[in-house]
Formats: sequence, structure tokens, C-alpha cells
Amino acid sequence: MNFQKYTERVRKIFENAQTEALLANHQQLTPLHVLKALLEEPEGITARLLRDSNGDLTEIIARTNMELEKL
Repeated sequence: MNFQKYTERVRKIFENAQTEALLANHQQLTPLHVLKALLEEPEGITARLLRDSNGDLTEIIARTNMELEKL
């Protein structure tokens, strides 16, 4: 995958997801790692959409973390 074709923001999300996977000693980068990076992005559209649709961002992050712990 050529990351040079992506925006700086997308590259940062994948970098954060990869860092999360490495810190957890996970052998693979999974969609859950990417989801966590998207949810934790302060200026990100993902968290904003969830808040705007009355989603519980804290609960979704907690459940994402629970699933990541199972890996």
C-alpha cells in the first residue's frame, strides 16, 4: 500500500492504529485498531457523527477497547 497517496490525516490515523497494535503486542493491524484511532481523533468526523446522532462515544470506545483486549 502506497501511503504517499493518502492525506496527512489518513496517514496519521493509520500510524496511530499501528502504534496501538504494537503497544498491545498484536501481530496484526485490524479494523478494530483503525476504529479506535478514528474514535480518538480529536478533530475527526467519526466521533462528531456519533455525537451528532446521540451515540455514546465513551461506551463505543470502551467496547472497542474490550474487543481489542480479546485479541
